[in-house]
Amino acid sequence: MRCHLLFFYYPLFVSSFSKVTPIPSSIIAQYRNSKAGKNPTPGSKFDLSDSQLATNFEELTSIFSSPTVATSLVANSDGKILTFDLEMVERNMIVYEETLQLKAVPTVCRNPQLLAVKPENAIKAGEDAVVMSYVVAYTRDYGILLLAALFIALATKPILFFLH
Repeated sequence: MRCHLLFFYYPLFVSSFSKVTPIPSSIIAQYRNSKAGKNPTPGSKFDLSDSQLATNFEELTSIFSSPTVATSLVANSDGKILTFDLEMVERNMIVYEETLQLKAVPTVCRNPQLLAVKPENAIKAGEDAVVMSYVVAYTRDYGILLLAALFIALATKPILFFLH
């Protein structure tokens, strides 16, 4: 009996999962609540309609072949990645996949600002970009003050070494 029901409902089951899911409203809401999305200057690159945000999210999903990665990037960049030049994002991702190989996607998810650099500068990325992505990911929740304190702590040790 169960096999017959599965056979009968199988086309409905498959067709419901083969449809492209629309952009989550939480992505649009997150962008609208971010610094860039709140009261953007009319005509600026941050002044995007909901349809433009949806299109950019779909393109981001196609670049990374995963809505999960795209959602992670939007969350970690506070929605700003939706305003990036997506052709440059794609070129940078190709460069990072060549240089960082399997570490490319996790590194970019931890620090989405790596996708905003020029592709000529992305070629120079190495293990230091991977390490700094951990620092950026760790300090993101605590704000710029912790990042500044960490920078001062790292900068003063060499200075103290040369003073002695």
